[in-house]
Amino acid sequence: MESTNNKFADLLCDSINSVPLKSIEYSNLNVKALEYILSNITREEETKMFSLSEYDLFHYIILWTASGISKEALSFYRSCLPSLETAKSLNKISSSLID
Repeated sequence: MESTNNKFADLLCDSINSVPLKSIEYSNLNVKALEYILSNITREEETKMFSLSEYDLFHYIILWTASGISKEALSFYRSCLPSLETAKSLNKISSSLID
């Protein structure tokens, strides 16, 4: 039975991985589903799972949580959190200032 569960879990993760996490509406992912997805991401596999960075995952979770609070909270955090590209640019600028 456990082997069947593992096969099902692998199939589920493969199908989830075929869809970019960013494209999943926050309201379409409940806490148990997000918990399951996160429990199956390891540091080595993180780049394969959803093809996203740690920051993208952080960004999604913050916005997912905010959406559960209110539309205003989601709007606020969307305006505060930079995109990955912006965060990388800011990191390059701060690194060059330190050097």
